[in-house]
Order: sequence, then structure tokens, then C-alpha cells
Amino acid sequence: MAHAYHPSYPEKYEPSSAPVMNGGPAIKWHAGYSYASTVDSSQRFASLCEQAQVKPQKFVMRSDLICGHTVGPIVAAQLGIPVVDVGNPLWAMHSVRETAGVDDHLAMIRVLDIYYQ
Repeated sequence: MAHAYHPSYPEKYEPSSAPVMNGGPAIKWHAGYSYASTVDSSQRFASLCEQAQVKPQKFVMRSDLICGHTVGPIVAAQLGIPVVDVGNPLWAMHSVRETAGVDDHLAMIRVLDIYYQ
């Protein structure tokens, strides 16, 4: 998943890279490498999105804010395989009141269908 733009906390986002719900899957980037996306792996995912007729979003975590780490960098380092961190935008990650867009899930299913063909 990816942290969707929340109108109550606009100061937590870069205006040009804040994913919105129902805007498509988000490719996640972080200057401190908390996410495993590379130029190559993100382009491969974007190509799958294009084939599935899905528009991906870019999520760049502000470098002055701490974000959670994904297992992506660990997997990439241990296995030596290309990894891309992607997720559907939602509010209140790890909360009992998670809110997400259904269209994002349907879009991700289309992309994964292409990948697994």
C-alpha cells in the first residue's frame, strides 16, 4: 500500500508526487532507500501498467520525514533480483479505519494479470 494524499495533512506530502485514491497504483520512491524501486524496475512496472491500460502514480516520500521500511530493499539485497515497491493509495495505513479506493484494487489486478500471463 502507499500513503494517499490526506487533505487534513497536506504538509506531509510533496505536491507533485502525492498519490490519490482511485488514481492508480503508486510506484514508491525514497531518497534514503527505504523503498526498493529503481529506475529499471519502476519502468518495467510502468510498462505492465501501460499494457493493462492503467495509469500509475509516483509517490516520493519527503526526505525530511521518516517512513516505514518495506521488505523490498532486504529482498533485493539478499536475492540480487530487481524489485519495485508499489502499492495502492490509502488513508490511515495500519489503522482500524483504513480507507482505500476500489478502482485502485481493480487496476492493480489488471496489472498483475498481465505480469502473470
